[in-house]
Amino acid sequence: MVKSGLPDATIVNTIATSDTQFDLSSAGLQALSQSGVSNKVVRAMLAAESKKKDAAPPVADNPATPDTFSRKFVRGKFAAGNAGHDPDDGATASGRAGANGSSLGPKKI
Repeated sequence: MVKSGLPDATIVNTIATSDTQFDLSSAGLQALSQSGVSNKVVRAMLAAESKKKDAAPPVADNPATPDTFSRKFVRGKFAAGNAGHDPDDGATASGRAGANGSSLGPKKI
């Protein structure tokens, strides 16, 4: 957009109203500067990236993260604190045997 001669105001407005993704690493910022991108446009790019980060929910508060399950299931067995139920032993937490086909516990296949 800069190389095509659009005014900074147009570029800044487009950045603010579009879903964008920029390389704002040190090397990326140097390349932008060497390409003639103004500080005003770079600041708009930085603001857009910051706005996206602020809008995203924190990973720790997102219950759908894959790490949630891995904390409860370790090495093929449920971790401590899961009511003493081990799905591999064929018994329930109350100690009743769950034979194959029985509705008292998990089936072993």
